[in-house]
Amino acid sequence: MLHSLRVENLVFTPAETFVRDGFDNLFYYFALFHHYISRGLVDFADLSYPADYYIGLLSSNLPVFDAYLDKYGFVRARLFLERFDSWNAAMSRSRASDEVPPPAELLAPAGL
Repeated sequence: MLHSLRVENLVFTPAETFVRDGFDNLFYYFALFHHYISRGLVDFADLSYPADYYIGLLSSNLPVFDAYLDKYGFVRARLFLERFDSWNAAMSRSRASDEVPPPAELLAPAGL
C-alpha cells in the first residue's frame, strides 16, 4: 500500500490509483478540519478523537506521508497533522536521524 504513495515513477496500477484516491480524500478532509478549527467553527478537541489514533498510524510511516504531502501541496492537511503529538514526535525523530553523522568506517577510504 505505501508503495502506491510514491512521488516518483508516477505510473500507477488501478489498485494503486484507488489507494492514492483514498489518501487524497483523507488529506482533503484533514485540510478542511484545519480550516474549520482556524475559523473557530469547531474546537480541535472535537476532532482529535478518533483522528489521533489514525494519525499515530500515519506517523509510523512518516517519510512516505511527508513526501506525499509535500509533493502534492497538502499544506493545510499538514497543519492539521502538526497539531498531534504523535506526528510531531515522528518529525523530531526523523530530523534527529537526518542529523546523525555516518559512522567513521563509512567515511574512511577502503583499506585505511
